[in-house]
Amino acid sequence: MKIGIIVRTKFNEQYQEIAGSKGRLLIEMAVLKILKNEWPQHKFVTLNAHKLNVKLAKSCDMVWFSFEDFTNMLKEQIHERGEGSKISVEAYNKNVKKITSLPNIYPPASYLKFVHDKCAYIKWLEEVPKLKIADTFCVKTKRPGVRMLSKRMQKWPKTIFKPVLGGEAKGFQIFSPPFKQAAISKYFRDARGANYPEIIVQRYMPKFATKEYPEIRTVWVGRKFQYAIYTTGWGEVLKLSKKIPKEVKVRGLKIVKGLEQEFDFNLLTVRIDFGKTPADGVFVNEIEHGYGTFAEINPKITGNLPKEIATRLMEIALQRKK
Repeated sequence: MKIGIIVRTKFNEQYQEIAGSKGRLLIEMAVLKILKNEWPQHKFVTLNAHKLNVKLAKSCDMVWFSFEDFTNMLKEQIHERGEGSKISVEAYNKNVKKITSLPNIYPPASYLKFVHDKCAYIKWLEEVPKLKIADTFCVKTKRPGVRMLSKRMQKWPKTIFKPVLGGEAKGFQIFSPPFKQAAISKYFRDARGANYPEIIVQRYMPKFATKEYPEIRTVWVGRKFQYAIYTTGWGEVLKLSKKIPKEVKVRGLKIVKGLEQEFDFNLLTVRIDFGKTPADGVFVNEIEHGYGTFAEINPKITGNLPKEIATRLMEIALQRKK
């Protein structure tokens, strides 16, 4: 069997989170090392999302779009080369189409498009019974209807704006009253210039991601919970733990099962982030495909993650081969 793995070639060094013999590695490179050692009878090749070798990709039985994501591709192919570059936009769209058009892509293209579009999965989460999300809606960057939007914002004490495909807090902004239409209009002009398709508009929750009520980022391999990262603010880590509140674990498993059913596939790995406040209770904040593992914080808790992913990947690959 020949398996292709799309690995990150452009990334922030902070994502080299897995301990290796010669320093820290990206999670997908740690998984690749295990695959080659444990399953030498199969062939594993690496692929570059930014310069995809389509011929090589199509020669594989399966191509795993590992921890790369469309957010990173957008950043590298547009923002790093100039937000006004038309060629960059075309390059981004072309590469996404190349990847999602591969007949052997895993996860399926429908899931990849879904999980990288926060507005899409927010709508989906709203339909899942007994799940709760933060007060949220999405607005297109082209014709945002600023007057009506500002009226809706009046119902909230503060409002958070964050763009779809905006990673690492890029484009994140909090608006406080009085909500000035001129400032909101400027934000959307800038977002259009940066080629963001939609903006997530969310009610600000003052106690969310605090020491008293931290965000709980849960890591899953298949339907198996691995560990959680308790964070505050922009991602300052309080602790890593194998234990989480029962209601968080139950809801996380419900989401994993729901995704598998919705897109008719066996899920490899995902991170599901939860919040909690006194007023809102437990709610889903984000679903992350190309997630940060925070593995370097506590290797005793995270050390088995690459092996778990490698084993699950081979189970899925061999099942697909039948």
